[in-house]
Amino acid sequence: MTKLHEKVRLHGYLRIRVLDGKTGEELRRIEKPNLVCVGAKTAIAKLLVPASEDDQDYNQIWSIGSGDDNTAPSVSDTDLLGAKTFRRVCDSRVYNVGGVPGLVEVVTTYGVSEGNVLSSGEYIAECGLFSRGDSDALPGGGTGGKTTGSVMYARQLHAPIHKDNTIALEYTWRFQVTTA
Repeated sequence: MTKLHEKVRLHGYLRIRVLDGKTGEELRRIEKPNLVCVGAKTAIAKLLVPASEDDQDYNQIWSIGSGDDNTAPSVSDTDLLGAKTFRRVCDSRVYNVGGVPGLVEVVTTYGVSEGNVLSSGEYIAECGLFSRGDSDALPGGGTGGKTTGSVMYARQLHAPIHKDNTIALEYTWRFQVTTA
């Protein structure tokens, strides 16, 4: 009988750039490792052994969201916890980034008029990485809720950012599958 000595590991890294909405100049940068949620493990298993053809399409990394909650992330999180949230489909998705097998990078940018679901004086403090689910439409044009069947791959808190119509936010999320 063959013993399996390798274990699959999931990990990732989050970078947020706060940009001046007019000049594009970087005002602030936040970088930190992310917390991989249980949903990612289940989704990856479904990609390896799909119950249907839809599993592969539904479980691809698809959007990044942010919200106003500051509750510590947990591996059992399934969605953003904020009362006010916003999601945007990723602008780009690249696999084997820099020739590194299993390294995926997704990027999305909230323009100056996007993602501003907060009232004056409120701050974005959480973000999440999500699968597509079974819909190409984000509820409410990108605000609130989640698409049916969407899975949270990762969630992280960050230093509070006041999102108003003078700044843009660029989220870059790296997610890697390795063996150890």
